[in-house]
Amino acid sequence: MNKLQHKKQRSNPSLGLFVSLLMIVASIGSVNAQNFGYIHRDSILKSVPNYLPKLQELSDNQKKYSAEISQGMENLQQKVSKLLQPYKPTEKENLVGIKARMNPIDTVKLNLLLDEEKSLKKKEESYNYMLNFTYKNEIQPILDKVNQAINSYAKKNRYDGIYILENVSSALAYINEDKIITQAIIDLVKNQKNG
Repeated sequence: MNKLQHKKQRSNPSLGLFVSLLMIVASIGSVNAQNFGYIHRDSILKSVPNYLPKLQELSDNQKKYSAEISQGMENLQQKVSKLLQPYKPTEKENLVGIKARMNPIDTVKLNLLLDEEKSLKKKEESYNYMLNFTYKNEIQPILDKVNQAINSYAKKNRYDGIYILENVSSALAYINEDKIITQAIIDLVKNQKNG
């Protein structure tokens, strides 16, 4: 066999084309084999009884506590500034240096204000604990229940993934409406409650 005949046998163009087509068909088949669903998570959560009122109450309490602490700190800073004003503290002067120059009554007043600040910080910690406790005991169980329903539905219906539309909608140019499974998840969550 000469070199030209050997080259013809090695590079059969129809064989290369067949292999390329086979790879394209296989890759299209694997993409089509994936099954994804889409949900409107907000709609699901809104359908859960008491979710919105509990979330609103938590938000209202957080705002109320935050405003109370901020107002308390602001009042405290004003009292300290007013107390220290006659002593004209410099930027480099620390609290110990200022106290050394203060009369005994003002020193006691300053100590009381510092104790009030500690008390306010302790109150803030308590409020944060209460908010976290409420979230963990009233909101998180609802979120867990919804996530459990989503996982259960996905496994039962052989979904490879379920996307939350609120998170991905800006990146999607088109969605097959049949793949939006929000109502099915809502029904499953309701049945979990009743079951």
